Amino acid sequence: MKVWTFGYNFLSVWLQFLYFWLQLKKTSMKTIFRTAFYLRSNYVNKEGKTPVMLRIYLNNERLSLGSTGIAVDQSLWDKENEKLKGRTTDVLSTNLELDNIRNGLQSIYQKLEDNPDVCLREFGIKKALKKLAISLIICTFIGDNQQVTTKLKR
Repeated sequence: MKVWTFGYNFLSVWLQFLYFWLQLKKTSMKTIFRTAFYLRSNYVNKEGKTPVMLRIYLNNERLSLGSTGIAVDQSLWDKENEKLKGRTTDVLSTNLELDNIRNGLQSIYQKLEDNPDVCLREFGIKKALKKLAISLIICTFIGDNQQVTTKLKR
């Protein structure tokens, strides 16, 4: 099973996400989480493809996480469904990668929601970030993805 990765510093992105989430968690009891994929409109690579960018929303606050590492043909992009149009093998595999990213983020969000250890009043932001970063990010993704593990060992 292929586990998705981003093209830049993986752990710093997730720490940024966790910090963003914990800041919003302090202010509200019920949170609304969603992800959004969009095309970078001002860039086309040598192959004529445009990078797919990722943005997350938590209680209507947004955080842009940057490129997903996936580049697509602009003419195949469906803005409304945030996926590629068509039924070819390449389109289906790209849509599967986007679904894996969305499901992975949703899984992390649910783990954070269900985690009784996340109590900012008891632990404070720095301790909660450190504990969650170690337990969720490293165990969940790096343990399952040999490519990321070998990149981090270098």
